[in-house]
Amino acid sequence: MMAVTFDGKINLLSDVADVRTIRQSKLHVPAVTDGTVLYDAVAFTLRKMAQVPGRKAIVLMTDGVDQNSVATLQSTVAEIAEQDVLIYTVQYNTLPQLRQRLSSIKNEKARRKVEQRLLKEYAVSEPYLRALAEKTGGRFYKADDLGQLVPAFEAITAELGVQYSLGYYPKENSSPGAERSIKVRVRYPNLVVHARDSYSTTPTIARKD
Repeated sequence: MMAVTFDGKINLLSDVADVRTIRQSKLHVPAVTDGTVLYDAVAFTLRKMAQVPGRKAIVLMTDGVDQNSVATLQSTVAEIAEQDVLIYTVQYNTLPQLRQRLSSIKNEKARRKVEQRLLKEYAVSEPYLRALAEKTGGRFYKADDLGQLVPAFEAITAELGVQYSLGYYPKENSSPGAERSIKVRVRYPNLVVHARDSYSTTPTIARKD
């Protein structure tokens, strides 16, 4: 497991280690800084996961609103197409708290400008988190209050324990960066399959020694 938090910066609380080691250690959570570099945190975690062999999953809890990232919504969605990782997203609703959070900005013009920018981010937050989950074969959960977080994480934990890994060889070679569609069918009725619907082939980089 690996533990990461993010606010105005990314905090690697624990690098990849077995769960027992993490439980026996003390995780230091730094003081909160202004901002939410959500897209940067997703890109950072994907790069770390690419170094981990075997089956992988990311559980992402956030309101889905980004502030000040270098990475973008589009770049992270494109990156997951080349990654063999499941992403489970849990969206905690912070919109009702927005007015109170902005009350510290005394200048009315500046406050309205920040509010308009954040409302645009809220508008794309759920579609973004759903895309991360659906494109990787994970699942999206909503939590309008703290009481809904525990059932969401329990459902994710249960689902991670009952999965199958499937693989195949395509009949034709794909050009670098091409996207291929995937569809998984089962023979038994009344079963629901959650799986990614496509993947992209990684371009090969030629190197001259």
